[in-house]
Amino acid sequence: MSEAFPTNSAAKWFRLETVKQSGWAFWLATALLFVFSLPHAMALRNVLLLVLLLLVASRLWGLRRISTQVDVRTALIALSMLMVWMLYVSVFVAPDPAASLRSFLGEWARALVVLMVGAGVALAVRDKQPDKLSMLIVSLIFFVGLLHMIGHDLAVLVSWIETGRFPRRFSGITDHRANVTFVLAMMLSAIGADVCSRYAFGRALLPGGTLWGGVAAALGLFALITASTTNGWIVSLFLVVTIFIVAIWLGVRTARRKSSKRITMAMGASAVIFVILGVLAVGNDPRYEGFQESVAIGWDTEGHRNWLNDFEMRDWPVRANGEPVDPSTYTRVAWAKEGAKLLSEHPWGTEIHKYTFARLISEKYDVKFGSHSHIGLIDFGLNVGIPGIVLWLIFLAALAWLGWSVTRHCDDAVGMCLFFLVVAFSARMMIDSILRDHMLEQFMFCVGMLMVACASSRQQRETLGVR
Repeated sequence: MSEAFPTNSAAKWFRLETVKQSGWAFWLATALLFVFSLPHAMALRNVLLLVLLLLVASRLWGLRRISTQVDVRTALIALSMLMVWMLYVSVFVAPDPAASLRSFLGEWARALVVLMVGAGVALAVRDKQPDKLSMLIVSLIFFVGLLHMIGHDLAVLVSWIETGRFPRRFSGITDHRANVTFVLAMMLSAIGADVCSRYAFGRALLPGGTLWGGVAAALGLFALITASTTNGWIVSLFLVVTIFIVAIWLGVRTARRKSSKRITMAMGASAVIFVILGVLAVGNDPRYEGFQESVAIGWDTEGHRNWLNDFEMRDWPVRANGEPVDPSTYTRVAWAKEGAKLLSEHPWGTEIHKYTFARLISEKYDVKFGSHSHIGLIDFGLNVGIPGIVLWLIFLAALAWLGWSVTRHCDDAVGMCLFFLVVAFSARMMIDSILRDHMLEQFMFCVGMLMVACASSRQQRETLGVR
C-alpha cells in the first residue's frame, strides 16, 4: 500500500525532498496539466506532450502487469473497442471518410495517446518513489488546480481594482468561464480524496495539514462565484455532496477516525454552506426567472422554431408575461430534444466530428446552423451511435469501480481521487459538450496517472499478502 502523510507531520514533506527525487516526468506532467486549460498554448502543449512521450515510452511496457487486474483490463478493452468502432464508423458509415478519420486522429487517437502518457508518467514516478506514488499523483493534480485558482482570483482582483466593479461572468486566465470550473472539479477531486484519507484512515494525501485544503477550497469558491457558470455550480455542488457522503461512509466503515464528531460537524457545516451558496447563486441568476416556462417553450420544438437560428437571432419566443424566454435555457432544451431525436434516427452513428449535430440539423431543416448540442453525450452519440455510448460508459464505470474498490480494499484514498474525477466528468458531460478538445485530454491525462496509481496500490497490498 502506498505511503501517505501522517496527519501530524504532513508539512515536513513540503521541503520538496520527495518531489525532487520524482524525476523530470513529474515536473513536466505538472506543467502539461497546467497548460491544458490555458488559451493559445497549443504549440506548448504539443511540445510538452511529445517530450513526455519520449521520456516515458519505455515505461509503458509496465502496463502489461496492471492490465491483469479485472477492472483495469475492462476499462482498457472498452476503450480499445471504442477506438475500433470509431474507425469502422469513419470508414464505412461517414459521408466523408477522410474528414472523419482526420477528426478521429485529432481528437480520440490523441486522447488515447494522452492517457498512455499519463500512465507512463505514473509508472516513471513509481520507479523513483514507489511508496509515495499515491500522494505524489494526488498532490500534482491538487497543486495544478490550486495554481489555476490563484491565477484566476488574482486576475479578478486586478480587474476589480481597475474598473471599481466586482467582476461577474469572469473568464480569468483560462479565457473561458467553463474552463475555470473544469479545473475546479479536478482540484476538488484531489481535496475530496485527502478528506477521505484523513477522516477514514488517519493519513493525509496532501501536505500542509487541513489548512491547504481549506484555503484551496475558499479560492475555488471565489473563482466559482466570479465565473458565474450554472453548470459549474451544479457539478461542484454534486461533487461536494458526494465527497461528504463517501467520507462519512468510509469513516463509519473503518471506525478508525479521531474526534469523529468534531470532524463530521465541520465537514457537514462546510457542505451545507457550499450548497446554500450554490442554491443562492443559481436562484438569484436573472437568467432563470421564468425557468419552467422557458423549458416548456423550448421543449415545443415544432411550435417554436427560433432555436434553429442559433444565437444570431434575438427575436426569441415570449412567456405569458410578455417577456422573452431565457435564450440559454430555451435553446439548450430544444437542442437536447432534437439531438435525442437525431440519435434515434442514427443509432449506429454518423461520423467522428465535433459539429455533427450542426450538420444534421442543417440538413434536416434546410437551414444554416452552426452549434453543437451543448450536451456531451448527445454530441458523442451522434458520432458513434448507441454502441459507442455503451462502450464509453463501460470505460467510465470500470474506472469508477477501480477507484472505489482500491480505496475500500486497500485503504488508499487515491482511488477516491479517480472516483470523484470520473463522477464529476460524467455529470458534466450530461449538461455540457466536453467530450472534445483539451477538456477530454485533461481528463484522460489524469485518468492515466490515477489508473496506474490505483493499480499499483493494489499490487503492493497483494505483495504484502494482505487480504
